[in-house]
Amino acid sequence: MKGSKFTSVMAAAFLIFLGCGSGSQNEEAQEKISVQVEKPTSMDVEDVLRFIGELKADREARLEFNLSGKIARFNYEVGDRVTRGTIMATLQQEEILAHLEQAKAAYEKASADMERIERLHQEQITSDDRLEAAQVGAKQARAVYVMAQEALKNSSVVAPFSGSVAEKNGEVGEYYNAMMGGPPVYRLVKVDTVKAIIGVPEAEVPRVKTGQVARILLDSYPGKDFHGLVTRTGLTIDRFSRTMEVEITAPNEHGLLKPGMLANIQLVVDRRQGVLSIPQGAVIRDMGLEHVYIVEDGKAVKREVVSGVEQNGRVEIVHGLTGDEQVVLAGQFGLKEGDLVNVGQAAPSGQDQ
Repeated sequence: MKGSKFTSVMAAAFLIFLGCGSGSQNEEAQEKISVQVEKPTSMDVEDVLRFIGELKADREARLEFNLSGKIARFNYEVGDRVTRGTIMATLQQEEILAHLEQAKAAYEKASADMERIERLHQEQITSDDRLEAAQVGAKQARAVYVMAQEALKNSSVVAPFSGSVAEKNGEVGEYYNAMMGGPPVYRLVKVDTVKAIIGVPEAEVPRVKTGQVARILLDSYPGKDFHGLVTRTGLTIDRFSRTMEVEITAPNEHGLLKPGMLANIQLVVDRRQGVLSIPQGAVIRDMGLEHVYIVEDGKAVKREVVSGVEQNGRVEIVHGLTGDEQVVLAGQFGLKEGDLVNVGQAAPSGQDQ
């Protein structure tokens, strides 16, 4: 009986020994997956909103004659710089000037007559009716004189601000009809600064403020950044597009920014220094969730993360890593929790900024 019990105990111990040995051998026999790892590094990030916008002149005006007549002279051509108050074009003015001289003479005579009759009236030599008639005559003559002066003014196109000629229409000797719609005589633009109007989505409105920096990128100048500022934000949200109108103004000292150009606009709404980052490819996204794999004791460990700004091939990690982990950045696809891994030579680490 004792011999039988001893035999049973020995058999059980032998089976346990075999089981332990088998597990160790299975683990050793499991194929290791080659991966590359990198520790998270710090970097400075910019949180950027991206838009497409058309560049516009800072100021623009359609200039026209306010009087009909034959065009006598153009003083500027397209591309010319113009100073505020400069006469840019005129109609033929011979008849206008002649009428002005007549109106001036008539007004001066009517004024003199009125003054003479007022003196006589004070001396009670003339009647109230005659005084009233003289005053009405002087008033009417003055109105005609003012209209003649206005006609002379309207026969010229004057620059309302300093700028550049963007468009010119008409020819000398051509009859200009002020009552007919049509292209302007001149289109004057001010392009020392340019602006762009963008529509900021309603959800992003709280992040946009005047004074924020905007980068302006143009296909015409690859590799070159222009910079502007948010100079105006809207007061309301458009009911159809659900966006707020925002104006960006940029200096244009050398005239490289042309109204009508289509620009990629990057609006910097936040800057953060020393944030934790890893290569973008290390983050696996699945069903709206994000995770990475890290290596602990030669095994793959799944770690849930929350990412932030992506910049220059790297991504900010807002939550989930401390900075000491060995994050898998190559070979992570197909990994499962607990897989044995063989860590190869680490990829070049991102540099702190």
